[in-house]
Amino acid sequence: MKLGLGVISPQDWGLPVATSIDPAKEILQGVRFAELEEHARAATYQWLMTQYNEEIGAFHGFYRAPDRYLDIPQTVNLIAPWQLLAAYDRYQDQNMLDRAVRAANWFYQQHVITHPMSIVAGGVRDGFATEEIWTKFTAEEVIVCMGIWSRTKDPIWLERALQCGRYLIQARRHQFAARFHLGSGTWMTHGWDSWGRVIEAELLLHEATREHHWLEEALHCGGSMHWRFKVRMGAFT
Repeated sequence: MKLGLGVISPQDWGLPVATSIDPAKEILQGVRFAELEEHARAATYQWLMTQYNEEIGAFHGFYRAPDRYLDIPQTVNLIAPWQLLAAYDRYQDQNMLDRAVRAANWFYQQHVITHPMSIVAGGVRDGFATEEIWTKFTAEEVIVCMGIWSRTKDPIWLERALQCGRYLIQARRHQFAARFHLGSGTWMTHGWDSWGRVIEAELLLHEATREHHWLEEALHCGGSMHWRFKVRMGAFT
């Protein structure tokens, strides 16, 4: 069994696709496996895909039910491909993989900045505060790129993941900055602080490249998270 790092799908861990669960657990949870399977499939094929714009190759931002309004495509395309990749793993539906690639391409072209600083380093621009590059979003871009690369082996996705990984290194070096402001060229430590995503991204890069510095970066971030948690819990004064 492959013991990889699972972020998108259980199959990333090398686990087989589940076909049943313990009957005793079905009784305990009050739901049958077949119902869970039906709901999961419907969530992708009957709901998520109604938000997908085949012409653009991207997901709409949201659906407003009262007037049936579909928002323009935006940053939802950072995460939505994860669900398509998980569906591809489960159902071996090539259409799911193809749509994940299209949505991820759209997102990269619209939201990834490849040279925000003096070095070439990819970073993900916020959908509303477009002058700001967010560390959390950039880590998630690494994850989706690595997810597509592991399934297609197209080297462009590994290259894009490494671009964004270089941004994560810079963010860590600048006091674990949550954001980078393009206009002023300054790093900001306040913001959506989610270094767990960064750790996942850097471990994926280490697994793919076997370059030890990615493991070291993940350990740096893990140490910082541990220290911050203890501070917030009052362990330090």
